[in-house]
Amino acid sequence: MKQRLITSAFILAATVPILIFSQYIIYPIVLSVLAVGGVFEALRVLGTERAWFISVPAYLIAAALPIGLYLGREYLVESLLACAFIILAYLVYLFALAVVERGELKLSTVAQVFAWVTYIVSSFTAATLIRYIDGGIYCVALIFIASWICDVFAYITGSLFGRHKLIPEVSPKKTVEGAFGGVLGFFDDLVFQILHDGLRFCAC
Repeated sequence: MKQRLITSAFILAATVPILIFSQYIIYPIVLSVLAVGGVFEALRVLGTERAWFISVPAYLIAAALPIGLYLGREYLVESLLACAFIILAYLVYLFALAVVERGELKLSTVAQVFAWVTYIVSSFTAATLIRYIDGGIYCVALIFIASWICDVFAYITGSLFGRHKLIPEVSPKKTVEGAFGGVLGFFDDLVFQILHDGLRFCAC
């Protein structure tokens, strides 16, 4: 519990200034770093983080897309098309690599790697895009606060009622009961109303 509180306090202390100065390039840089970290964790779960021909291009894409979208935000359509082309090119590259490896790289692995990389990188790239639309700071703050609320309710529910493991291979302490508690806690009418009104006030 103590370690969790310390970690939460550190994340909060780091998030607030990032949101305050999110109109500057520091925001997409942080998202790029988080995207690379997320890709690394996903590849580690798949056991491909040391397959450099797979992982290095994935890290480069994760680092480049959030910053690239920020730099090209004035040409939004072209920038989004470029991001989509890069993701598609990575898929073609993975298939070509599977052919070259002659069976050592399975198509199931290619599909898993591509799905994880696309999901993670697209999420952080979208978070970059959301910040620069009208009311973007409101939307970005909602993403962070919604995650915290869900995590708090999941932790409390799991600690009190958790009996059934969710995905022990990935996160041994997560439970099915905690997952339901997190979702139900966030969608509680009172919590959602307070969250909505508070963020609308901050956006004014």
